[in-house]
Amino acid sequence: MKISIIIPVYNAEQYIEECINSVFMQDIEEKEIICVDDGSTDCSCEIIRNLSEKYSEIHLVTQNNQGPSMARNQGLKIAIGQYVVFLDADDYYIDKSALRSMVNICENEHLNACGGIMLYDKSGDKGILEFSKKLLCNDSIKICTYESIQCGNGFQGYIFNREFLINNNLLHKLVL
Repeated sequence: MKISIIIPVYNAEQYIEECINSVFMQDIEEKEIICVDDGSTDCSCEIIRNLSEKYSEIHLVTQNNQGPSMARNQGLKIAIGQYVVFLDADDYYIDKSALRSMVNICENEHLNACGGIMLYDKSGDKGILEFSKKLLCNDSIKICTYESIQCGNGFQGYIFNREFLINNNLLHKLVL
């Protein structure tokens, strides 16, 4: 498995389908989606279950409400992808090659993390996916903070090497 997309879900019935569909529009083939329902009281779980009948790559995990960071950590514990990305239930990808592009950069540059941001021209019509020019979280970097690699608001534009997060005990320290 190349990439695991971890989505914490809490009362996101109006967004979750668009979010998941945007992941399946990505042109990277080896992917899994781990939706961690964090105690939703709406129809989020039902929507995810219905989508899982269409997409076998969807895994639904449920837990009592503990917040999005704990939901992300729960997803990370069961993820099998070489890389992981954290996507909120109300976020979605516009560029169909975003995940593949970030995976390629990580592999070509031997990085443990990579971030990208979609930039638009003044009219808002043309989107260009740009990537940070920094070498992000390679093996020579001992401490990597979100602030040191941030190239845009949010974290849906970042991928991480799963083993890097686990081997450096970043599981419970990951508070995005």
